[in-house]
Amino acid sequence: MKSNLMIRVLSAVTLLVFVVALGYFLGIKGVAAFSVLVVLRGAFEYSRMTIRPLARSRALQYSFLITTCIALPIMLLKDGFEFPIWAGAMVVFFTQAIWLTRSSGSIYRTLRGLSLAGMGFAYCVVFPALIIKMLLGAGGALWFIALLGSVFAGDISAYFGGRLLGKHKLMPALSPKKTVEGAIAGLIGSMIFCLVINHYYLNNVPAYYMALLGLLSSVCAQTGDLFESLIKRVAKVKDSGNIMPGHGGVLDRLDGVYFASPIFYIFYVIF
Repeated sequence: MKSNLMIRVLSAVTLLVFVVALGYFLGIKGVAAFSVLVVLRGAFEYSRMTIRPLARSRALQYSFLITTCIALPIMLLKDGFEFPIWAGAMVVFFTQAIWLTRSSGSIYRTLRGLSLAGMGFAYCVVFPALIIKMLLGAGGALWFIALLGSVFAGDISAYFGGRLLGKHKLMPALSPKKTVEGAIAGLIGSMIFCLVINHYYLNNVPAYYMALLGLLSSVCAQTGDLFESLIKRVAKVKDSGNIMPGHGGVLDRLDGVYFASPIFYIFYVIF
């Protein structure tokens, strides 16, 4: 257990140092470019876990990945992330998907493929596109750090809160180790982090709004964690990938960040 925890810590620290160095030498655009690669990797992990085995369609998987590679850059164009753009991309994708699954022999398998692909488009493209767009916006770097810090502070608080105080299972069918006490500790950890960064940096935002942001983002992040657990349970896999030693894949590490991104983007636009 201790060795596994050490591997997780070293892996996380290594990634953090790499991202900081990337930002220092290449600036915000360098971090954004790296983030795009991470998002594409996450989309691949999702398609490999769900679309290929559950929809049984390699063609639909490739269509999903190609659409992701095309749609994501368009969404990141200046003033380009508008409802008609990503809605149009989804219509185009669903049109392809219908024809690609026409020979499946089962209308239920066709619907399953469409549902998995549409859910994946929102989860693996729209959500992370909000994060990158925020990062590239005016003052977005601080909000980007706040998003990551809030989610990771909540994760760490939930982990130790659950180990020290956990008695009541939160949702054992999806994640046997998660507890109600750990979830509450995660909420508190995210709120404290948001208040700290509000005090030192984002002090143009009223403190009670940042506390609310910490609370809502933690609820969303923990929901994202459970959502990822649901996918892995159905797909019967332990991790979404193995790109990060001790953590698993991109989606294993960033599921909470993805789900918290819409609420952070809303607060960023408002303030």
